[in-house]
Amino acid sequence: MTRRIILLFIFFVSSFNSNAQFTDRYWTFGDSAAINFKNINNPMPSMSILRSRGTCASICDSSGNLLFYGGSPQCPPYPSGAGGIRFGFLSNNNHQLMDNGDKLATGGWYNEMLIVPKPNDKNVFYVFTAGVVPPVTGLNYSIVDLSQNSGLGKVMQKNISLSTDTLTDGITMTRHGNGRDWWLITKNWSY
Repeated sequence: MTRRIILLFIFFVSSFNSNAQFTDRYWTFGDSAAINFKNINNPMPSMSILRSRGTCASICDSSGNLLFYGGSPQCPPYPSGAGGIRFGFLSNNNHQLMDNGDKLATGGWYNEMLIVPKPNDKNVFYVFTAGVVPPVTGLNYSIVDLSQNSGLGKVMQKNISLSTDTLTDGITMTRHGNGRDWWLITKNWSY
């Protein structure tokens, strides 16, 4: 009887169509480095304009094609701001600075940028950034629309403040149980 239940369960589960999401198949990091995992059995070295020892984030479409990426702090070719503050940036899939993709409010540490799609809109993405070192502190988000600039995207709104609290190094997200929404997790710095 137990075998029948197990076989029935396996048959039931395998009868569902699965649709894999490959939004994590292009990793950018370090000094112009990237790895393309589109073919998971044969990852290929690639390139980026990222020059960072800190934050980096990227997102692909459901087929594993790079949409855009970003990081912080950027080194040349994108100079730091006043007083040596380094801002985050976003690059399109042609490895060029995205339209209005400079000066994102983030610092120079780790896990300070996350990219998530807007539910039910394949062209709009939220980019969450955190600054953990004064004077760039707090939690912010920017909105990217990939329907702009012939599919290369544009940052439509930038550095919208969610919190001015000083955060610890790192922000993270996890998908809500409903499969559509996301939970954003941060931690305030305690002195």
